Amino acid sequence: MNGELRVPDSGVFLSHEKMQLSRAELVEGLEKYSEVFGCYLILNCAGVIQYINLKGIDILDSESLRQHGWRLECFLSENDRDVFNKFLMRVFNNQTQEHCEVLLQSSVGSKLWVRMEGKASNDGNTCHVVLIDITDHKQMEVSLSASEFKYRALFANMSTAFSYHKFIRDKHGNTYEPILIQANDAYGTMLGRPVCEIIGKKCSEINEAGTAPLLDWERLCTDVVIKSQPACFDYYDTSLKRWLSVIAYSPAPEHMALVYVDITKTKIAEKQVAESEKRYRNLVQGTDVLIMIINERSEINFINEYGLAFLGFSAEELIGKSVFDTIVPVFDTPGSSIQDVFNRFKARPGQKHRHTLENITGSGGRVWIDWTSHSLNDPKTGEHILICVGVDVTESKRSEQESLRRMAQQRQRDFFNDSIKRGIGVGEWLSAAKLMGIEIQPPFILSLVEIPPQLVAPGVSEQVRIECQHAIDSLIETLQYVGAGVTWHAADGIAILRPVSSQIECSPSERSRTIAADIVKIASRYWNGLPLRMGISRFSQDQSIAEMYTQAQAAITYGPILHPDQSIHCWHDLGCYQFILNDLESEQSRRFVKDALGPLMIENFTEDPGELLLTLGALLTGDSAQVVAKKLHIHPQTVAFRKKKIEKCLNVDLNCMETRLKLTIATRLLSFMEKNVRMAHLVG
Repeated sequence: MNGELRVPDSGVFLSHEKMQLSRAELVEGLEKYSEVFGCYLILNCAGVIQYINLKGIDILDSESLRQHGWRLECFLSENDRDVFNKFLMRVFNNQTQEHCEVLLQSSVGSKLWVRMEGKASNDGNTCHVVLIDITDHKQMEVSLSASEFKYRALFANMSTAFSYHKFIRDKHGNTYEPILIQANDAYGTMLGRPVCEIIGKKCSEINEAGTAPLLDWERLCTDVVIKSQPACFDYYDTSLKRWLSVIAYSPAPEHMALVYVDITKTKIAEKQVAESEKRYRNLVQGTDVLIMIINERSEINFINEYGLAFLGFSAEELIGKSVFDTIVPVFDTPGSSIQDVFNRFKARPGQKHRHTLENITGSGGRVWIDWTSHSLNDPKTGEHILICVGVDVTESKRSEQESLRRMAQQRQRDFFNDSIKRGIGVGEWLSAAKLMGIEIQPPFILSLVEIPPQLVAPGVSEQVRIECQHAIDSLIETLQYVGAGVTWHAADGIAILRPVSSQIECSPSERSRTIAADIVKIASRYWNGLPLRMGISRFSQDQSIAEMYTQAQAAITYGPILHPDQSIHCWHDLGCYQFILNDLESEQSRRFVKDALGPLMIENFTEDPGELLLTLGALLTGDSAQVVAKKLHIHPQTVAFRKKKIEKCLNVDLNCMETRLKLTIATRLLSFMEKNVRMAHLVG
């Protein structure tokens, strides 16, 4: 009080003159080392506050400061305390202005990101520190981090090179070099270096290897980042020795994204077109690019020999004819109007345009050509013309379309498998399927084709694995193409969801087997004669796809146990066992099997329990002793002997109908349980 300031660590009062001198030194330091007038304080070497202004008191809780000995650390987390201590060490050791960024946390829960800028006093005993609020900046960084994933997903697999940079500025607004914070593999391929080696480096550091694009970063920063004006330009890069068409834009403050398109071949072709007519004609006839001149009526005035040979036309068939009557469709495959694009470009003379178009060959086939067109006036006639240079990109375009097709197939596969995993209802599933372009209506039958173990056996070579996967993919495409139903690769095989008319004349069982037989007939050609097994759900209109899949899976898993001689197993063939499959692992089921068959399952029994169980299972089929003996490859008297042993061991009469029913259910349950154990072992 009375114009004096208490020093926390010494417990004494400064005189009014000393306090004024301290404040004057503080103001002088602030004016010299910071442009910010806000929260400031004076710290000693130990980080104890010697002085704090009223603005600082508004931010920091003075009561908490007093309780913690006026140490600023009480407002910092453990990690930020280490940052703060290192900051103080640099300030006092270097005698230069230093800074750090920390998160202040008050006792009432409020948080504030600040940038600390400090410099030691002349005597080296204290330092002046200014706190600058950077909370908004930090929040912006968080938003930028959230959008970073979108950029990665969008550009990671682009065939065109892409890079993402951040510009760092000092407090005076001067721009430092951009730092590469993200790039796709195509960018690394363009530079001839793995992307992981250059991420996080400045452009000057990348340029040391002589492989980075040479751009005017200062101008790009001014036009694109500061003025927020996207830029598009072509230039020859002497470092990469190629022509690049660059698109630059700023998705966020202090950030810039660039897309690089290699237009070297196109630039070379344009340079050839710009030469004299005689030299031009002699040169273009031997080049492996299509060169064409079109007048303002869309008629072809000239096309080089390579273009004629590539498109499969003679000069008489094209010269003087409209491109839309010969080599260019009015609409491309996606349905876009090429005529509209052409008319808009003709209306802007003096400009260049690049577009990949679908063209028609003389045989009626379709090819993709990357055209670069220059709109200008003919120097002789003054007529408006287009000089077009084209490069065949059919293979890459088809590869792109194939990639899109595979992506769509993968989306469909993920959608169905996720629907099974989540067990969503019929209405929700149909709505989601419609959004994906899958038009299908109940009632359904779901079939599950087991992939032969020979095709997925472990230890096969990579080439064999690729061929097997190709066979699986080809079968899926064929089944879908011939109308077998919506087909996808599921966890347990190839699943086919097929809509079936509810007005069927035959029984659901007969209809299911007819559908299955058609699928088996098609699939057999792809498995090279390997035996096929299939599970089929019941004919359903109100079940979810997950329930139908579970039924087909149970049919293909347990059906071979009940009917080993069949290859097609339907859910309804399981009969009464449909109701107990979900309880196979329950204690009640285990106790039932143990009570019914326990003595036959004791390992130290005098006779092999496996043979007795095998004999019991054969006897329960109702076959005669001679048939059972033939199946087991034993003498009929041995069958009779074992039957007596079983009856004695279990204390039952195998001629009793109720006893046979009980033992039949018990032996089937045991087979199902053993099947589950073997499957779990294989998965493990």
